[in-house]
Parts: sequence; structure tokens; C-alpha cells
Amino acid sequence: MTSNDTVYRAVDVGYKGEHRPAMVYVGTLTDKGEIPEISALQPGDVYQVMVLGENSVNSKHHCMLVTLDHETGRITSKVIECPIITNIGYTPATRVGDTVYVFGGGFSSRGDNLYAYSIEHKTWRQVHKRGQWPAARQGHSAFSLGGKLYIAGGHGRDSWSGCFRECWCYDTETGVWTRQRDAPMELGGSATVVVGDVVHIIGNRWHTFSLSRGWKGEASTPFKCRYAGGVCVGMDIHILGGRVTKGEVHVYNTKTKEWRQGGDLPVPVGKCRACLIRPRTLLVCGREGVLVGDVPLTPEERREKERLVREREDRKREEKERLERERLERERLKRLEAERQSLVTSLLSLGVSADALPPSP
Repeated sequence: MTSNDTVYRAVDVGYKGEHRPAMVYVGTLTDKGEIPEISALQPGDVYQVMVLGENSVNSKHHCMLVTLDHETGRITSKVIECPIITNIGYTPATRVGDTVYVFGGGFSSRGDNLYAYSIEHKTWRQVHKRGQWPAARQGHSAFSLGGKLYIAGGHGRDSWSGCFRECWCYDTETGVWTRQRDAPMELGGSATVVVGDVVHIIGNRWHTFSLSRGWKGEASTPFKCRYAGGVCVGMDIHILGGRVTKGEVHVYNTKTKEWRQGGDLPVPVGKCRACLIRPRTLLVCGREGVLVGDVPLTPEERREKERLVREREDRKREEKERLERERLERERLKRLEAERQSLVTSLLSLGVSADALPPSP
């Protein structure tokens, strides 16, 4: 383990996900759609993640909100009502704007229902089926691009062996599904990570997808990945646990395009998911429970942060100097006006015409 490796610890939130539970950030976002730094939080802002899936601790508590207190660092959880079946599993949850969407999933059987959760109103609804509609599935990937929901791959209704290649897009404004170009190969049980405008789907193979170029096959990963958790921290992709690499963490630098090992998990975590709950704090959830880790800055990120801090301090200093110059100028003009008024008063007392008086500065 190096100084740049994340140290994970177990937290008890009353949840152990039996079948790769869904995880999605439902807390405050910036105008750019990013999780805000602590310094930017406003009153009422929260760091919060939704966890959804069969819970071996209490089967009735299959949907909960996990909150991180930004002042104390304490993590708490709250069970919320949810219309989705309690043994739901192998399905992702995806945030599009202020709504979370959950399609399909199941365990012994697959579903094709689409549910929507309003983050603002904290209410669920089932989306009415109309027009083209994706087939029932589980183990698929889901992501948001361009303000729309996408799903790709997954296991069909009757088989664990085969997976779909198809990709669908759901327009949240019109409520219409549209079939997209198929993926180059079958997808299922993959880690799905969005970095900027590119989606990385990492499983037995690694593919990327973007709106501008579509699907693209990437180089093989130096490890086997199946049902692992995936999350983007800064510009790095973290792949955690999984059915094959249960105790491992692998990190991909999207700038240098290099993989490295990112330390080990304190316990082997099999079929799991991962999600950010703070800009550099992530949660990992599987049947072993919930782990939390704070990802340290890399040397490059540390230098960049120091540069941004210097720039911010320079801007503050320049703004302070500008305000001081403006204050001094206002005082100068005020003195000149006082002198003029005094002169005007004197001239008027001597009978000088108003037309001959000096103008205001």
C-alpha cells in the first residue's frame, strides 16, 4: 500500500445487499452537475446516496438513504418507502437531473418496469408503458448522457448464460424509448463509470460509449472484472471488488491511460456497487455490508489544487485592491465636491452669477 491508496473502513447502516444493490447519489449538486466541495455547501445542502436492493439485515428495508454529515463525518441511514419489490437485485439506479430511474432487475425473475424517484419530493412513481419498450432484464448497465437515460446489455428473462447487446435511450421529457446502435458484444454484470462525456463499461471486456462516436472497444484490463463496483474520482476510474477480484481495487488514470493497483479492501466484497457520497469519499456496498473510503489526492491533483488555491487567492487580492481603489476614488471625489460647494457658497455671497459657478467634478 502506498500513501496514495485509499483506506477503507466498514460502517453499519443496517444494510447488506444480497444481489448487487443499486446505488446512486441523490444529494446536492452544483450548477455543473458535480458534487460540491464542503466549502461550497449552503444551509440545507446534503451529501446523500440511495441504496436499493434486497437487504439481508431486514428484508423490509430494501430502500434507504445514506447521509454523510459534512461537519462530523458521521454516516447515518433512513429507510424510505418504495414500490419496487423487496427482493430486487442486479439492477442499477441512474440520476437524470433531479430524478432517479430504475429499470428492470430482479433475481429469480426479470422485470421490465421503469420507476422514477423525485429527489425534491421524495416520492416514487411507476412510469406508464407506451410505444417501444425494452425487454425484461437484469445485470444491465445504465447511465445518463445529454439529459437522457440509457440502458445497455443485461441478462434476458430466461437465461443467465446469454446477455443482450442492445442499447436503449429513454427521453425523460417525452417518455419515449428509442433503440440505439447495439454494443459490439454482449454486456452483463459490468461496472459502469461516466467520465465527462464518455461512459466506460468494464466487465469481461472493456467498451466505451459517447454520443459523438458511439461504441468503441478498449484494450483488455490487467485484471478480471465481473460484478465489480465502479466509480469516477476526479479523472480516475476506480474498480472495486467483484466476483473474481473480491478484495482488490484497480485505478485507471484517464490522462495517462494507465492502470495501477489502488490498495486492498478490508474484507472481500463480491457482487457490489460503488458510489461517491462526497467529491473524494466513496461507498462500496455488497452482501458484506457497506465500506467507506476517502480517496487521497494524487501528486498531480495536489499540485493542481494548490494552483487553483493560489489563483483563487490572487483573485481575492485583486478584488480587494480594486474595491480599495474605488473607495479612495469616491473619497477623492467627495472632497472635491465639498471644496466646490464651499467655493460656490463664497462666490454666491460675493454676488457672482450662478452661470459662472464651477461645475461638479
